[in-house]
Amino acid sequence: MKKDKHINIFKKEDGAGLVLALMVLMVLAVLGVAVAGVTIGSHKLGDISRDSNSAYYIAEAGANLAYDEIESGVLGKYAESSSDSIFYSSIDALVSAFNNPETLYGAEVFSEQFGDQPQAKVNVISDNSAIDPLVGKEYKIISEGMISGKTRTVEKTFIVKWVSKGGGIGLPEPPEGAALVGGREIKGKTKDKIIEGNVYLSGGATTFLQNNDIKGTIYKNWSGMEQYMKLINYFPKLPSNYKTYPSTFSGNTISESSYIPTQTTTNLLTINTTYGEILNLVVDDLIVNGNIKIIGSGIVNLYVTTSMQFTKAATINDGSTPQEIERLNILYSGPNNITFDLKMVFNGSLFVENKNVKLTFNNHVTASGLFLFFGKEIDFGNMPNAITEASIYAPNAFVKFDPHGDVRGSIIADSIELTNQSKVTYKKNDFIETYLFGDGSGGPGGPGTGTGPGTGEEVIEGNLITAGPALEP
Repeated sequence: MKKDKHINIFKKEDGAGLVLALMVLMVLAVLGVAVAGVTIGSHKLGDISRDSNSAYYIAEAGANLAYDEIESGVLGKYAESSSDSIFYSSIDALVSAFNNPETLYGAEVFSEQFGDQPQAKVNVISDNSAIDPLVGKEYKIISEGMISGKTRTVEKTFIVKWVSKGGGIGLPEPPEGAALVGGREIKGKTKDKIIEGNVYLSGGATTFLQNNDIKGTIYKNWSGMEQYMKLINYFPKLPSNYKTYPSTFSGNTISESSYIPTQTTTNLLTINTTYGEILNLVVDDLIVNGNIKIIGSGIVNLYVTTSMQFTKAATINDGSTPQEIERLNILYSGPNNITFDLKMVFNGSLFVENKNVKLTFNNHVTASGLFLFFGKEIDFGNMPNAITEASIYAPNAFVKFDPHGDVRGSIIADSIELTNQSKVTYKKNDFIETYLFGDGSGGPGGPGTGTGPGTGEEVIEGNLITAGPALEP
């Protein structure tokens, strides 16, 4: 009986629904708490991520604000500077203002964000080592963005470079179609002289040429010689830090700017400009008994301060295209005479500064390029079957042709003397427009003027300062 009673009790289901409801409510409560926890955590993570991203953009904005301020001041500092050292010192002073104390950009440039005030703390650093005049001086802006206790840092590198005043790319071209330009006189001693092109004579200059010597026009009282005389002012100074350059190189290849007191080349010397850079090579005494070859797409500026000797059929830059010829600039400031001799081949430019130097082309020399010569004399000696294809600016010099001299380009000189079987043929030279050490003019001249529109570079902020992006270190 009692057993049946217990069984009946267990079979009763009164209150089961309440228990089930309580269980469901408990499950929902647990889920609700979990969801709330996830939501709150996600919200907190969102705040953290938002603040971190905001700190980055604040840092980036700070770097760009500082750069804009520096950039806007560079052109003014350039205008006030008479030399590269003064310019770089003034830029150092300009950027030091960001460091003493550190510059803090705050409410004046950033609005509040969710009740917090963004700030960017900026300073500018530089490497105080020697400045490469071809590259400039590098600075780095370090900007720290701050908001709601979060910080991010970015760095922005910029380079400031001095641009030489009064100079530029390009030379004043010879007057229109000019084979010969004479400051004092142009004369011919014997027959068989051939001038294919126009002849220009400064006021008062005389000529003994006959009409049958010239396939062109003689222009008298021409007034443009002074512009060529002024080119001496653009002879470049030695790089200011050249004594810090390496003085040795590996094997027979030079791959970086170097200072070599005495360079003797007996075989092949290769100058590597693979990455298209400009290499400055400074040599006191240069002796070339072999060949010099330039590889790559860069430019070599070879400064020679005392003497140059070329012998044994040397080949100096075997490039034959206009682009290859323009890769070599020899800048000679020494007092000793120069002789291109023994079937030598020269492709490039030669700028001679010393007024007492004589340049001799002798014994089948072949040359192409550009000559700026401020010495006293150029002598084209025994040159049968050899051609000089160049523009020759020698406004203070006496240019003399011995038998068989053959020049294709233009000759500008104080006086010119032609002899047996001498030949000068006008040919346009595009190197004039791209030459690195000119006065920035490079325009074509017309009869009686010798001047023309400039093609030099205008100095703007973009020439003086360049920058990369702001990036996290």
